This record gives sequence, structure tokens and C-alpha cells, in this order.
Amino acid sequence: MRSSSTSRTPSLPQQGARSGDGKRGTGDGTHRPGPHQSSRTDLAAQDLEALAGIATNLKVLKVDSAVGLLAAREIAAAPGVVQLSIGGVDMARNLGRDGSWEAILYARSLLVIACRAAEIEPPVDTVYTRLNELAALQSAAEEARRLGFFGQMAIHPRQVPVINEVFTPSERELDWARRVLAAFDSAGRSALQLSDGEFVDVPVALRARRLRQLAGART
Repeated sequence: MRSSSTSRTPSLPQQGARSGDGKRGTGDGTHRPGPHQSSRTDLAAQDLEALAGIATNLKVLKVDSAVGLLAAREIAAAPGVVQLSIGGVDMARNLGRDGSWEAILYARSLLVIACRAAEIEPPVDTVYTRLNELAALQSAAEEARRLGFFGQMAIHPRQVPVINEVFTPSERELDWARRVLAAFDSAGRSALQLSDGEFVDVPVALRARRLRQLAGART
């Protein structure tokens, strides 16, 4: 995703790259900064609304400070929020760290956990600020996806194809998901071993189903 409106591949109906004007390309929500004005961490719903401007049509809320990070679980569970993103540049500055990917690894991991705990969409990674380094952007996006993100903000149109390629499940991944689900269903939804030796149980089947859902496939 990008820092604002969304340009996406058709297979990703709720994910993808974002542009810079604060709205998704389909007009289905807004992207707003998260809370950073308060030192409190015991944030009630009214606090979140006051700090973050949460509205019923809000879709993606950016977390970009230590306070927002500590309240990530409450923010993710707030009414109207379906996804979090991380404001990496602001987060690094707020924490007094450099701009490297590893510098906010803990913050990224915490957002993934918060989104999963709140049962909302996986979070969206921050912008990659070096516009001419597309190979490095791809590597950063791949790391974010492995960590549990599903989308990345972009600050220039040239970044969108790279981001969409990384976060669009490949045919190989979807074929794996189809095989896993077909075998799991045929086995009465019991644990089994595939012909290639892979062990499939409920968590593996759920991962396969989630992969198809993220790709926009019907399960």
C-alpha cells in the first residue's frame, strides 16, 4: 500500500499499494495518522476517537509513535478499523532510531500480532523512501510479507508494480493452497500427509484458506 489512495491488482480487493492523498483508489475508506499526542497507554474508546479521529467509515489507521504502538491492540479493535499501517519514518524518529528496516522490526511485529488478535486484515508496511532502488524495495516488501504484512504504502507510481507483485499470491502459492484444502476436505478435515510428504493439519489448512482469501479467491 501507499501512504494514501490505493492502486491494486484486481486479485487483491482489499490490499495493495497506496498513493499520497489519503483515500483508497476505490473510495472505500480513509487512511489517517494514529495517536501520538498523549503519553497514556490505557486508552478507552473515546480517547481513541479523540486522538485518532476514528469514524465508522475508517478503513486504515496509521500507527507512528510509541504511544500508538503500546495501544495497537485497542486501536485495531476500535469500531470501523479494518487494518493498521505503520508509519516507519515517524516511528523511527519517535523512538530515536535510524531508518533501517531492522530498527522498527519489533514495532512491525507488534502490529502483526495486534491485527491478528483483533481479527482484522493484516497490517500494511511503511513507505520505502529511496525511489530509484526498486530491487531494494522488493527485498523490503518480501521481508514485510514474510513477517505477516499484506500490503505496503508507496510514494511514487513506479513503486506500485513492485509492491503489487510481492503481495499478490503467486500461482504456485495458490496451487499449494488448493491442493492442501482439497486433500484436507477429502480426509474429512483430519490431519494427513500429502504425496510430497508435507504434513497437513488444521493450522496448515487455515493458512491455505487465508491465502486464498487474501488473493480474492472464493473458498
